[in-house]
Amino acid sequence: MATADHRSEWRKSSHSSNGSDRAEVALGAATAAVRDSKAPEGPALRVGAAEWERFLAGVKRRAPRLRRRGLTRNAPH
Repeated sequence: MATADHRSEWRKSSHSSNGSDRAEVALGAATAAVRDSKAPEGPALRVGAAEWERFLAGVKRRAPRLRRRGLTRNAPH
């Protein structure tokens, strides 16, 4: 479960379509936590700030390939 410094700062993913499952993220001073918005009292995955930054950098690097393959909501139809 996420620590108290995360509980009031949860934000929904901007890349989730309406009505779909959404991830929520909360950023603390030294950690990031991710949880399922449909189960807010359930477990949250916590990672250190450095690991979170590496994760985001990897997603950003791969985004053009995902769009070309039609795997993002902004993919051309």
